[in-house]
Amino acid sequence: MLERSIISRSIWETGVRKDRIAFEHVRWLNERGAEVRTVPQLPCRMIISDRRTAILQSDPDDVRAGISIYHELGAVEAFQALFDSIWSQAVVWGNRIATARHELSDSDLAMLELLAVGNRYAVIAKSLDVDESTIRRRLKVLMVELDARTPFEAAYRAIKKGWL
Repeated sequence: MLERSIISRSIWETGVRKDRIAFEHVRWLNERGAEVRTVPQLPCRMIISDRRTAILQSDPDDVRAGISIYHELGAVEAFQALFDSIWSQAVVWGNRIATARHELSDSDLAMLELLAVGNRYAVIAKSLDVDESTIRRRLKVLMVELDARTPFEAAYRAIKKGWL
C-alpha cells in the first residue's frame, strides 16, 4: 500500500515500545512513510478503510473474540471521528519534546498524559511497567522543569506548553 502512495495513519499505545516485535513493525511502517502516533491508552482497536469500512475488535479485552465489520455510513463516520479526535492528541512517532535542560522521553510524555487524565501513580506505574518510585522520581524532576508545586500542576503546565 505504501509503495502505491496510499496514505496510512495508525495510532499505537505508548507501550508498543516495550514489545520488541511490535516496536520493529511500527518502526518499519514509519520508515516507509506511514504516519504513526502514540497515546497511553486506546479505547478500542480498529481499522478504517477508505472511510467506507470500519473493522473493530469485538471484545477489547480478548483478541480471540473476533471482529465486527461496519459498512453503515453513520457508524463508519462515528468511528472516523473517534480516530481523528485521538489522532489530534497523539504524539508523533519518534518525536521528543525538548525542554530547557533536557528532552522529554516518550515515557515522560506518557506519564504526564496519564497523570493529566487523572490516573494515580500506581496505575501509571503499571501502565508504563515501572516501579511507583520511578514515577515519583521522574515527576519530581519534571516538576522542577515545569516550575510546578504538584504533579497535577506539572501535567497542567505541560498541556499549557503544548507538550500534551
